[in-house]
Amino acid sequence: MLLAGLALENLAKGVVVGDEPSRVGVDRLRDWGAQGHDLVWLFEKAHVVLTDAETELVLQLNSMVEWSGRYPVPMRWKDYEGTGAMKQTDFETFDGLFSRISGPDWAATRAR
Repeated sequence: MLLAGLALENLAKGVVVGDEPSRVGVDRLRDWGAQGHDLVWLFEKAHVVLTDAETELVLQLNSMVEWSGRYPVPMRWKDYEGTGAMKQTDFETFDGLFSRISGPDWAATRAR
């Protein structure tokens, strides 16, 4: 789940950087602030419209991205809720979302 969340984070950040090249410095990315790992915010910033199933998945992956790469368990109990095993439909939703945004027709899925 962590890797799926990081893949979506990087994909959304790539879309945002494509829209706002000033987010990239000469030698590094600029600071994303408190929202740097907030997948919901990143997809909103990237103008990507999510389905209900995609939103549910992104919310689940969001908590994993925020803590799972650093700690074996979250610092707060509320962050642990909803981080259970992925369902088969989650894999299908992830694949559909990733393919839609990284595919050649991704611009048609964006809200402007």
